[in-house]
Amino acid sequence: MKKFTFYFAALFGAIMIMFCPNEIQGQHECSLTKDTIRLDIGQSDSVKVKVKPATDTVAWKSKNPLIATVQYAVSDSTWGKITALQAGETEIVVTSESGEKDSCVVIVYDPVTKVELLDKHGMSVETLRVAIGSKDTLYAKVSPTGANKKVKYFFPPATAIATVNTVDTMGIIDARARGEVKIIVSAGPQDNLKTDTCLVIIDNPVTEISFENQEDTISMGISSTMLLNAMVKPVDADDKSLHWAVEGTSVSVVPASDNPTAAIVTSGSTPGISKITAMSSNGKMATCIIKVLPPNPVTGLSLNKDTLYMAVGDRDTLISRITPADAFNKKVLWESSNEAFASVASVLDTTGAVTANKIGVALIIAKSEDGGFKDTCYVSVLDAIPVTGIAIDSTSISLSIGKKDTLNATIKPANATNKKVVWTTSDSTIVTVDSCVVSAVASGEAWVYVQTVDGGYKDSCKVSVHKPNAIDNFENTDVWAFDNSIRIHTERPTQVYIYTVSGMLYRKENAVVGERIIVLPKGVYIVVMGNVRKKVFVQ
Repeated sequence: MKKFTFYFAALFGAIMIMFCPNEIQGQHECSLTKDTIRLDIGQSDSVKVKVKPATDTVAWKSKNPLIATVQYAVSDSTWGKITALQAGETEIVVTSESGEKDSCVVIVYDPVTKVELLDKHGMSVETLRVAIGSKDTLYAKVSPTGANKKVKYFFPPATAIATVNTVDTMGIIDARARGEVKIIVSAGPQDNLKTDTCLVIIDNPVTEISFENQEDTISMGISSTMLLNAMVKPVDADDKSLHWAVEGTSVSVVPASDNPTAAIVTSGSTPGISKITAMSSNGKMATCIIKVLPPNPVTGLSLNKDTLYMAVGDRDTLISRITPADAFNKKVLWESSNEAFASVASVLDTTGAVTANKIGVALIIAKSEDGGFKDTCYVSVLDAIPVTGIAIDSTSISLSIGKKDTLNATIKPANATNKKVVWTTSDSTIVTVDSCVVSAVASGEAWVYVQTVDGGYKDSCKVSVHKPNAIDNFENTDVWAFDNSIRIHTERPTQVYIYTVSGMLYRKENAVVGERIIVLPKGVYIVVMGNVRKKVFVQ
């Protein structure tokens, strides 16, 4: 009976082990509360082992005591104190009296001596610009090489304009609003904490740079300057300042003092090709090629006047026309054949000032410095400059009784000595004239004459005088030349007819009221508005 009972107990035990191993084996346990411990050299940490049965003693062992040692507490052997000695990795093994084992990895690092923030190019960074709504990344470099690379990024204090996430040694910044905030990265334990900082500026950055001149290659002459304008997008970028660089020796470039997106390019004395780069503070850039051309030679010279009539003491100017217009050296040398009568002095490269000294004749010679091309002007210095003609600005006018108008007479040449004129009327009962002011006296037609005292040159204007009425009253109506156009002023709707001097209708304008500018080719025109008729010279 005892033998049968023993076999039955053995069989029951085997069945329990087979179907309930955990319950049976759980009576023995040896497990550490940590599976990995990270320490700097000289640091210590403690780890506890859970043992079943609780009465079991445990033995502690380091597989490499040169890297880390372990000692158990005398009062409680389930606690092991681990001390890091040198950089490396080892394993701490604990064994219970029942034969159960467990282990944890101990990684020992060199103490952190420095942590440095780098940009995506691996360069040390103190300031980082990030566009609103975008992300950027900072990288932490932990020294020495064998140090623990675990870092933490944070903003002190927390801010609403940006967030940062730590991923390995990277700090990923999410910019949410415009502003500035300082970011800190830390490495090492609390008793040896190393930090670095970077100012994060969140703004509206430059996204694109281009040049106002869209040509692939921009040409310029030697020893010249030009303004190179860059265009920045967006136009409301916070920092539009550009850094300028040049590759090549044919030009130099300096930023324009009054425009952050422009530079002054100066070419040297020899032809060549250079590349200019404009770069924004956030690294956007654009380049252009500058080609310095060889000097363009002068091929001809001509003066704007071939004859001058001058009174003693008068001054006049001569202008040299250099061909081609883009010739490099446009300097002109001036000379007088007889300075006693007329002298000449250079005012600008192509302009000479002639002075009449005494009665006589002289030949003014202009000679191009490049090529030696010449032209001359005959100067006759007279005791007085005679009048050669006179012209009134209107051939006919219309006035209502009691109204006045002013006639303008032009004497030729403009520097005539005696510019006195005499104004007369063909019928003073209809029209009177006082100097150049015409007054309408009675209905009818009369002629107003002007005659020069010197030479007796004449011109005339027909004056039509009518009674004022609602239909024909063109009061406050005027026409005059203005640059390459005529300007018309009338206070009520008026039809305007513009004729050539040959009498051909050139243009018609309906219902003109107020002020109107009409662009016309150079020439002489007759403008008719109702009873107003004027001759206009368009220059």
